[in-house]
Amino acid sequence: RYADMLNTIFLPERTVSRLNEMKSELTPEMGRHMIRWDKSPIEWLDNLTVLDSFLDTRPEFARQNLQSRFYLPDTLSLSLDIDPPLSGSLQLTGTVVDTAYCGVYFKWNPIPVKALPRPGWIFSGWSDASLPQEAEIILDISEAYSLSAYFEQDTAWSPLVINEISVVGSRCGLFPPALPAL
Repeated sequence: RYADMLNTIFLPERTVSRLNEMKSELTPEMGRHMIRWDKSPIEWLDNLTVLDSFLDTRPEFARQNLQSRFYLPDTLSLSLDIDPPLSGSLQLTGTVVDTAYCGVYFKWNPIPVKALPRPGWIFSGWSDASLPQEAEIILDISEAYSLSAYFEQDTAWSPLVINEISVVGSRCGLFPPALPAL
């Protein structure tokens, strides 16, 4: 789960962007804050630089800490894709992806992957024929790996379509009095 988080919500692109948003919100108030607490604006800028550096390097340090604490092996790259695009999504332990995805995981650490078709689509298999062709699998890999989930249109699927609602009829007294008005 933590590997999923490091590959998504804790990515430096996301965390540094959020830091920049917060900086934009706070910057107009920092002048008064510095005067109130007798601080230098340079301290504020230095602290932002430290935070930026921390957020940029944190995923790699977190992976190293996990490896040393839990005696995990080296990392590998996992690439996932959905074919055709927008036909479904893939659920991992800690995230759901609906576009091409690439993450860093630990070797021999089981990674559950579940194919989730969108309405009107059905799961039809994985690009790796050696895997069980079921929607839920567990990957136990030792080297960089690439996998695609295949979906096909469900010909039996028919969306519910409501093409007529008569609000005017209830206002004009066209419905029997026992029915509540819409």
